[in-house]
Amino acid sequence: MKEDKLYKNKMGMFDFIKGVAIFAVIYTHTIELWNGEPGFGPLITLNGMLGTCWMPAFLLSSAYWYKPKPVKSYTKNQLKDFIFPFMALMVVTWGCYCVIHYTKWRNFHDSLKGVRSLMLGTLLGNMTEFFAGDLRICNVGPMWFVITLCFSSIIFNWIMNQDKIKNKLAAILPLVLIGILCGKLAAQPYCFSAVLVAVLCLYVGYRLKETKFLIRKWTGKEYLLVWGIAAVGFFTALMIAFRGYYCNAIYLSFCLPMGILALRIGLKIGQGKDNAVTLFFKKLGRYTFWILMAHTVEVLSVDWHWFKEWHVLAELPSFINFLAVLIIRFVVVAFGCFVIAKVKKIWTEVKENVISKRVVGMEE
Repeated sequence: MKEDKLYKNKMGMFDFIKGVAIFAVIYTHTIELWNGEPGFGPLITLNGMLGTCWMPAFLLSSAYWYKPKPVKSYTKNQLKDFIFPFMALMVVTWGCYCVIHYTKWRNFHDSLKGVRSLMLGTLLGNMTEFFAGDLRICNVGPMWFVITLCFSSIIFNWIMNQDKIKNKLAAILPLVLIGILCGKLAAQPYCFSAVLVAVLCLYVGYRLKETKFLIRKWTGKEYLLVWGIAAVGFFTALMIAFRGYYCNAIYLSFCLPMGILALRIGLKIGQGKDNAVTLFFKKLGRYTFWILMAHTVEVLSVDWHWFKEWHVLAELPSFINFLAVLIIRFVVVAFGCFVIAKVKKIWTEVKENVISKRVVGMEE
C-alpha cells in the first residue's frame, strides 16, 4: 500500500472503517436481546469479537491523522462539536421516551420518573446504571463513546502539547492503569475510566501513522506477532469478563491489537474499487458522530424488547425475528443520521449566508 495513495484516499478509507464499526455497534446492541436463546451461539460469539474490535479501531482511526493543536481552542471546539449537540439531542430523547412510554403504559407519573432518571444520567455522563439510595441513575446508552472520544481527545492533545513531557507513553500508561482499576465503579462521571484508557488508543493511532506500520508490507513474523498479541488480549479480556469484571476500560486496553488488525483489514478493503456497499459504509463513516446521536435516541426512546415481541414479528422464527429487528434498527439509525447531518448542513449554510450578508453590509 503506497503512502501517497493512502493520503489521496485517506478520508474514504477511514470513513469505510468507521461505517463498518457503526454497523457492528447496532449489531451488538441487537443480538444482546437474544442472549441465551438456542441457536444463537455463533452469532453471540461473533458479537463478542466485533465488540472487541470496533471501539479500539474507531479511536485508532480518529487519531491517525492527528496533529498537536492549541489546547484552549481545541478543547473549546471538542466541547462545541461533541458535548453541546449531545446535550441537545438528549433533550429530544427525553421527550421521545416520555411520549412512547406513556403511549405504552398509560402512566404519566412513571414516564416522568423515567425521564428524571435519564436526565440525571445525562448530566452525570455515566455509562452504567446505578442507584443512589432509592434514586435510579440511568446510563446514556451508546453516547458513552461520544463522551469518551471527546474528553480523551482533550487529554491526549494536552499531553502532546507538553514539551516538558519527553516520553508521552510514560505519562499515558499511569492513566491507563487508573482507568482499568476504576472500571467497575458504579458512579463514573463522564465515563472517566474509559476516557483514561482511550488516551492510549489515541496515542497508538498517532504512532501508527508516524511509524507507517499499517501501510507498509508486513513480514511473516510480524503477522504472527500481531495476531498472537491480539489473541492473547482477546482471551484475557474474556477471562476477566467471565470473572465479573466486564467494563469498557478492559476491552479498550486489552483488545487494542484487535483494533489494529481491524484497521489493517479495513484499509486493505477500503483501497480497492468502490461499489454500492463500500460507498454506503463510507458515507456512514462520514456521519459517524451523528449516527451515534441517532442511535442513542433510538435505543433510549424505544423499548426494543417490546418491539421484538410485537405480534407481527413474534410469530416469525427467532432468527427471522432477529434479522428483521436488526434491519429495522439499522435503517432507523442510518435515516436519522442522514436527516440530522442534512439539517446541520443547511443550518451551517444559513449561518454562513447571514454572516456574509453582514460583512457586505458593513463594507457598504
